[in-house]
Amino acid sequence: MQEAQTVLLEQARLLEHLLSSTLACHRSCAQGWWCPLPYREMLAECFYLSSHDATWQEARSHCLALGGDLATPTNIARLFSYTLDTGALETDRVWVGGTDLMTGSWRWLNGRSIPRADWAGHQPNNWGGNQHCLNLRLDLQPHLNDADCDLEYRFVCQYFRPE
Repeated sequence: MQEAQTVLLEQARLLEHLLSSTLACHRSCAQGWWCPLPYREMLAECFYLSSHDATWQEARSHCLALGGDLATPTNIARLFSYTLDTGALETDRVWVGGTDLMTGSWRWLNGRSIPRADWAGHQPNNWGGNQHCLNLRLDLQPHLNDADCDLEYRFVCQYFRPE
């Protein structure tokens, strides 16, 4: 009897997961929106959190190889939530797609300026004269911080829907 209840409980969990996934796809796929593997949808944006550390440039190359780029979210809180939801608790920072190397001012890789309100206090500060890449700090509020591009952190890629 106990074994049958365990099997039924597991089947109920599986059915609930299947139903939840189907409903999520129905809401997003009905509009032609989907995220290819390994990306996960988070409020109409597709993100992937790496499982390994890399320099900012290595991270960007990895994201490009996955058909995306380092994350340039339309909403930093959404990216923060995704990062926490996917188990990044063992790290306190991840690379994202911002730099001041291309134009001399801080911009997302897609050219949008980075809102001042998204920067952590006293950031960007270019500490040591060599902080030109952007990371998301899970231990700061707001979350954006400039860092040395040669440091190694986990990173978040973003897939962009073809226009």
